[in-house]
Amino acid sequence: MKLSTYAVISAIVTLVYGFALLFFPVEFVRTYGSDLDAVGTVLARLYGSAMFSFGIVYWLNRNVPEQ
Repeated sequence: MKLSTYAVISAIVTLVYGFALLFFPVEFVRTYGSDLDAVGTVLARLYGSAMFSFGIVYWLNRNVPEQ
């Protein structure tokens, strides 16, 4: 697998999960059979923002030449 393909796949997955955790964490986590309290919601949003930022980094680096 080429590095650019890996970067695009990683970007799509992290952007989707990051967006879901950032904007509606309770509903997203409920699909996995768990409930969040107030602290869990804050931590899920923090993790979602980190995942979303990694997704942006992966997307911006998809055209970096291999060495």
